[in-house]
Amino acid sequence: MSEMGMVERVARAIAKSACGDDEALDDRGTPAWRACLNEAKVAIKAMREPTEAMILAACAKAKEEQVRPIEINRIDADTLYRAMIDAALG
Repeated sequence: MSEMGMVERVARAIAKSACGDDEALDDRGTPAWRACLNEAKVAIKAMREPTEAMILAACAKAKEEQVRPIEINRIDADTLYRAMIDAALG
């Protein structure tokens, strides 16, 4: 089984929020989340450019973790990304 991509993950979240079940089937037998793919892409595109708060959150997290820009690796990027998204949601 392959890893769920971000577009599918967001589409499933939208469907679950809208109808309580991302696997609910429509009239054609298609899972509800598939009807939300375009909305998911639009939502992700809207978050492509970080806000000032997101940038500051990433900088604060990098400082807290004592990460120098030259040392950022995948784990650090994940941590910084989550801090930025948390700032966007908060």
